[in-house]
Amino acid sequence: EQALREQAARDQAARDAAARDQAARDAAAREQAARDQAARDQAARDQAARDQAAQQQQQQMAALSRLDMRAAAQALATGTPCSLIAWSATDRTMTLSGVVRRGDDAAIRQNLAQRGVPEDAARLSLASFDGPYCPALDLLRPVLGAAGVAPSVEVVGRLPLQKGELMRLDVQMPEWPAHLYVAYFMQSGQVANLVPSALQAAGARVRLGEPQGSFTGWEVDEPYGTDLAVVIASDRPLFGNSRPVVESQDAYMAALAAALRTARASGTRVVVRPLVVETVARR
Repeated sequence: EQALREQAARDQAARDAAARDQAARDAAAREQAARDQAARDQAARDQAARDQAAQQQQQQMAALSRLDMRAAAQALATGTPCSLIAWSATDRTMTLSGVVRRGDDAAIRQNLAQRGVPEDAARLSLASFDGPYCPALDLLRPVLGAAGVAPSVEVVGRLPLQKGELMRLDVQMPEWPAHLYVAYFMQSGQVANLVPSALQAAGARVRLGEPQGSFTGWEVDEPYGTDLAVVIASDRPLFGNSRPVVESQDAYMAALAAALRTARASGTRVVVRPLVVETVARR
């Protein structure tokens, strides 16, 4: 009887162990099934996300194909008041560069968004100013150079320029011999004829404002703010007589308007490029 009881106990222990093993195998199988299902669910979500992204891209491309980038760029360049904006465009992108009244750059971005132009499709290089320059910009708009085409101008060094620094300009001339003029419009309502007239070779790169001889350079001083430098390239002299070193904006504008009328009548090629120059007492 003792032997039978011991055998029965061993048999029960064996059955219990087999049951535990089976339970462990069942649990492992359920966990694996759950992992497999989770992987399938994640793969489905990833595919759905890819499908959605592809659909959004297709919709964006379709929207771009319906957009007339050239018309939009031209409308913004010519329709923004008190500005001088050069533009270029392809079927998918546009470039706007120039000078605008302070705050109007935000309005241009808002206009682009309203037209459905994606942010990465519009390259903007717009400098803002405060100053009485609107009449000058209106006068110069018909002779503004195309975006990315010489003449171009940039300040040497870092803006804003501070008191005591010298203003120097690098000018890239167009691919034809041209007379170079630089008119500097100031917030005071005056215009300085920094470069009255100088004939430059085709494609020349010119550094202006470097001290030499008796010329000590253009030193920054008050009043501070945003001035407007205008580079003018003309294949013939514009002004019959030399201009004063500094004159009123009204006087300069009257002379420039007459010169541009004469240039149009004679077929003289004239191209301008604006540049905002900001000055401060101290950075």
